[in-house]
Amino acid sequence: MDDLNDFKWIVDPAGHEWFELIESDFDRSGWFITGLNVSPELLQYSPLQQFPGIHRTFCATEPNPVSIQKFADKYGLLGGPVSAIVPIRKSPPSYIQGRGEFLEDWCEEIALCARFVGLWDGFLSARSSGIQPRLIDESTDRFLIDGSGLKIASRSSSPRLFESVRPGNTLLPLLAYVYEEVNRRLGIYGVVPRLVLDTSTASGHGANVPDSLIGAIWVDFYQAIGNKKGADAYKECEICGRFFEKILSRRRDAIYCSDACKSRAYRRRLV
Repeated sequence: MDDLNDFKWIVDPAGHEWFELIESDFDRSGWFITGLNVSPELLQYSPLQQFPGIHRTFCATEPNPVSIQKFADKYGLLGGPVSAIVPIRKSPPSYIQGRGEFLEDWCEEIALCARFVGLWDGFLSARSSGIQPRLIDESTDRFLIDGSGLKIASRSSSPRLFESVRPGNTLLPLLAYVYEEVNRRLGIYGVVPRLVLDTSTASGHGANVPDSLIGAIWVDFYQAIGNKKGADAYKECEICGRFFEKILSRRRDAIYCSDACKSRAYRRRLV
């Protein structure tokens, strides 16, 4: 796991902005987010090492331009297959080539990740309660319901899952479905075996390393599944909204993700 945590990603320190692309400029239209690119250097950081639980923060991001830009300003663009290079109109007829991502793609990625994190949480809840999720038929859809009555999956959103679930046999198919999708996403986002060079010892070793932030987000989820961590293992910071692992904080009842957020909270109380 340490090899995964060595993965580095970049953030534009100047922030990001939205452009509206029209079909006459590109073969796809819609809102597009890109870095401001006014700084000569990009900031580099280790998402998996510095922000364990980033998959929870991503899933909790509201699918709108303001919230997505806030996430991108802190963690960077998603990269990988989400990334595109498009001509951005600055002042007609002037264009520049800009790398960024479409709002529609961000919304789809957030919804997908949130759906499978929700399924994982539903599995853990059902297993801890000893009550298998139930199949409920309604007029328009079929649902998988956990012990508390919460709908954790629907046939319309997860048709492959409902091909295998049967009354009295829902827990194992649910877990298999989550595993299948996580494995598929790791492949799509370029998390593949690689040889990593250790320059200090002039030797190498094998590691599975993501090549994008969206890949790292799913690796973070993969690690959570491997360590059997669900919603109760994380806490949402009351200042910045970032999710952090309770076990990694100095206090189990911590409500802030960092000393910086704790200081911000103190300054707010003084106002």
